[in-house]
Amino acid sequence: MYRKQTRIPTLIALAIVIFGIGGGIFLVETSQTFTLKADSSIVPSNIRITNISDSSFTVSWLTAKEATGYVLFWSESRSRLTAFDDRDTDGRLKKYITHHVTIKNLKENTIYSFEINSNGRAFNNAGKPYSQATALKLSTTTNLDPSYGVILTTDNSPATGTVVYLTVGKSQPLSTLVKTAGTWLIPLNNLYSQDLFTRPEIADDEIIQIQAVYTKNLQLAALTDTKNDSPVPTMTLGKTYDFRNIQAKAPVLFADNQNKVLGESNLVLNRIDFVFPKNDGDTTSDVRAEIRGVGIPGRDTVILINSIPQQSGKVIVAKDGTWSFKPKTYLNPGKLTVNITTEDDKGKAVSLSRSFIVLKSGQQVLGESTPSATLAPTDSFLPSPTVPFDFPTATPTPIVAGNSLPTYGFLAFGMFLLVLGIKFLVF
Repeated sequence: MYRKQTRIPTLIALAIVIFGIGGGIFLVETSQTFTLKADSSIVPSNIRITNISDSSFTVSWLTAKEATGYVLFWSESRSRLTAFDDRDTDGRLKKYITHHVTIKNLKENTIYSFEINSNGRAFNNAGKPYSQATALKLSTTTNLDPSYGVILTTDNSPATGTVVYLTVGKSQPLSTLVKTAGTWLIPLNNLYSQDLFTRPEIADDEIIQIQAVYTKNLQLAALTDTKNDSPVPTMTLGKTYDFRNIQAKAPVLFADNQNKVLGESNLVLNRIDFVFPKNDGDTTSDVRAEIRGVGIPGRDTVILINSIPQQSGKVIVAKDGTWSFKPKTYLNPGKLTVNITTEDDKGKAVSLSRSFIVLKSGQQVLGESTPSATLAPTDSFLPSPTVPFDFPTATPTPIVAGNSLPTYGFLAFGMFLLVLGIKFLVF
C-alpha cells in the first residue's frame, strides 16, 4: 500500500520558481548596488588629463573625503605599471582630497590606457579603461618664462595641496600642486598645440586662464596674460581675479612658515640676488649644481627648482650675507628655472627667478620641463568662484570588486528557491 503523495498545485509551484529566479537576481543586484553606494565618498570626480608631453602626462581628480590614490597604466607593448601621487615620493600611499599623478618615462606618440585606484577600489570609464596619447617629440621649445605665484586659504594660510590648472591661449592645459609655503610654479617652455604635434602660436599678451581647486566647493578662478604671469599676484581661494593689462611684474607675495602673509615690496637688487645662476641662460655641467646667492643675514630663503622631480628647500642667509643650496637629487639635463623667495631688510617678501642650463655630455641641451595643470581654452571667459570653467571631465565607473560573500549568499538562496519550485512542479 502506497502513501498518498502530497502535491503543491502547479500555479503555486510556478510562483515559487519565478520568485526564486527573480528574487535571486534582485538580491544579487541589490547587493552590488549597496556595495558601490557605500563607497561613494571615494569615487573620483573632476578627472582631468594635463601636462601632456612626449614622455609623460598627468592625471588629477578629487574625492569627497581623504583617500589614497594611484594610477595603473599600460600600452599594447608594455605591461601594467603603477604611478603614485606626486607627493608620495617615498612609495607609501597617503590620503588626500586632491590627487595629482604624473605618469613618466613614456614613449612619444603612443596611446596609453589607465585606470584610477581610489582607496583600494579600481575605477574606469564606463567599463573601459581611460586612454591618452603622448605628444610628438619636438626639437623646439616655447620661449616663455614660467608662471608662478602664491595661493592662500580663506584664513590666509598656505593652500597646500591645491591643484592649479593653467592654460595659455589654445595650448594644452597644464597643472601643478601648491607647495607647503603656498607657492606654485608651472614651466611654460614645453607647450603643445591641441593636436600634440606642434607648438602653439603665442601672442605677446596671450590670455592665460587659471583655476585652483582645493575641494569641490572651494576653488578660485583668474584671468591673466603672458605679461602678467611671472609672478601672478597672490590669490585667495573662493575669489575671482582679472590681472590682464596691469603689468603686474612686481614681486609675488609668499607666505612664511608662520602662515603669515607678507606684503609686496620692491626688489632690493643691491642686497638680494643670485650668484649662480647670475644671468638667465648660465650653464653648468654639474647635475647637482649648487645654487648660490646673497641676501639679508638671518633671513630664510626658499629655493624652488623646476626639475623633474621638482626640488625645493630652505636655507638661512649667513652672517656674511651669502647662502647656498645643493639639490638632494640629480637635476635633469636641459633648461631649468630656479625661483628664490626671501625677505628684505624691512621684512617684505621678495622673489627672484633665473633660468639656467644643465649640460649633458658636454653639449647644451635645451631641455623639456614637464608642463603642469592646464585649463581648456575658451574664447570668452568670466571667472566665477564656484564654477570658473566648463571643463570636460570624465565620470568614472567602479570595477565591482567588493565582498563576494553577501553576493554568493543571496545567489545560493535564490538557487534554493528555484530548485524547490522545480521539485514541486515536477514531482
